[in-house]
Amino acid sequence: MNEQNWGKYIKEIENKIKKLKKEKNYIEIIFWFSNILEVELKDLIIKHQKAVEFICKREKLKFKRFTKKELEKLTLGQLKDRAEIFVKKDIIKEITKFNELRKKVVHGLFSCQINSLREEAIKFLPRFWRLTENLVDIEIAITKILGKYKTRRIIEKFKK
Repeated sequence: MNEQNWGKYIKEIENKIKKLKKEKNYIEIIFWFSNILEVELKDLIIKHQKAVEFICKREKLKFKRFTKKELEKLTLGQLKDRAEIFVKKDIIKEITKFNELRKKVVHGLFSCQINSLREEAIKFLPRFWRLTENLVDIEIAITKILGKYKTRRIIEKFKK
């Protein structure tokens, strides 16, 4: 998550989710989680694209990335599909499971038993936090790899 989104999350959203959890409003938490996951995936895709673009420019390769505007139009499922390029399969499976739960909550609220949806949401809470931690780990890994690549390029430049 970028710094601006992270600041908003810490100041406002985290407290809102804690309040909803205290009030046992688990279905509402899924709506917030959905938004958090979309923002996290968009930021992760942008960071990955920037790293790939940097390396491609140095190696004189062509690379077309998605603009922020294009990413804004994508659904959570489409964002997941874009992230499959650089995210491990087990994390993609968790995103898929969350997206299925989100779809049930958003699109099936009147055709499902509220209590069963609530129970599913309760069970998914710890998994969601692990999922977001894994996505942050990927973001850190991308930053480290890019840093190593940049350092190697600088060293090569001075050796010449």
